[in-house]
Amino acid sequence: MNMPGQGRWIFVVIRDEDLLEAGGNHHFSGCGFWFLPDLKTAIQSARHLAKTMSAPEIFIARGASLYAQALPHDGQTCRTIMHETIEDGPKLETGSLEDWREVHYERRVKVSDGFPDQTYSVIERPS
Repeated sequence: MNMPGQGRWIFVVIRDEDLLEAGGNHHFSGCGFWFLPDLKTAIQSARHLAKTMSAPEIFIARGASLYAQALPHDGQTCRTIMHETIEDGPKLETGSLEDWREVHYERRVKVSDGFPDQTYSVIERPS
């Protein structure tokens, strides 16, 4: 994953009590990050910062569990579809994206020992 550019903030949802106690405003490679206890707090914080900085959107990078929790808050989201079976890989519940429509996609084909075949897509919830 490429690191975000200068002036970006990352809100990390984490259960580690030591990191939560340390709070936020840490810096790494020109971006700042905060440790937060849950998705709701992270979304509220990100929206507040986006409004303060006149940013047009927030991006939630997440695993399957946070992805499912974030869907009700999303109008548009990115997803990765794996075209190979990954043993014990994370999966969304069937039908969780039933009403969404794909607006863009890019297919990535496996090259030798690289990442498995996958499709990155942008999907939107109908208004």
